[in-house]
Amino acid sequence: MSCASYNFNITAGCSFLTYLNVQNSDGSYVNTSGFSARALVISQFSDTGIIYNLNPQLIQPQVSGLIMFSGSAISTQNLPVGSFFYDCELYNGDFSIKVLNGDFNISPSTSFPI
Repeated sequence: MSCASYNFNITAGCSFLTYLNVQNSDGSYVNTSGFSARALVISQFSDTGIIYNLNPQLIQPQVSGLIMFSGSAISTQNLPVGSFFYDCELYNGDFSIKVLNGDFNISPSTSFPI
């Protein structure tokens, strides 16, 4: 399995919802049964500080390789504007494999007077 790339483009203060199917190198979907997923946004590859936790959810049926990424407007409202990095791993005990990575781009929101 090779690591796929996907770039997120979100607006601070807005919700987002993205579904991605993770595939094996032969094109078949990854079976995520018995695995959990984690995905963190950081500013540099060497950083230990987390800008945002994507909290990926593995979707049934697990033979579909389907992972859901979502964020609420409240959870994104105070994110810094800029271009950052993320990666997503599937893990089971001591075993983990990186399945996705890419940029996590945050644009400023425009407020309208009430």
